[in-house]
Amino acid sequence: MSETIANKSYIGLSFDDGRIDNFTNVLPVLENLGIPATFNITTGYIDGTLRQENKFCENPPMTIENIIRIADSGIFEIAAHGDQHLNDKKDILFSIEKLHRWGLKFDKIGFASPHHRLTGRMEEIQYLMEELELSYVR
Repeated sequence: MSETIANKSYIGLSFDDGRIDNFTNVLPVLENLGIPATFNITTGYIDGTLRQENKFCENPPMTIENIIRIADSGIFEIAAHGDQHLNDKKDILFSIEKLHRWGLKFDKIGFASPHHRLTGRMEEIQYLMEELELSYVR
């Protein structure tokens, strides 16, 4: 008897910001078990350009090389999380441009809203998705 999607449960794992402990502690466990996950990257945190007022933790960030390794793994997804950990169009676009400059290859990319504070009517968010060619906003 075949199962339908309605009869299955799914869990999505995601890790925000790009902290090095996600790379050194979490990634090896996920790789060993073959569990896919999404890493939502705040590009200004990674390259050291995050403004002090937007700083969200004291943990060191991953390196650009770490991000590329994750993206090239074939099992993990990289999603945008803003450059300055913001929710505005300019910040989202700048983070996507940086990821491209760092050598990540993608046609569309997802966006994980920092602090889940993306505001606006559904039509506005849909327009933002289409304009920035995002695969999803969460």
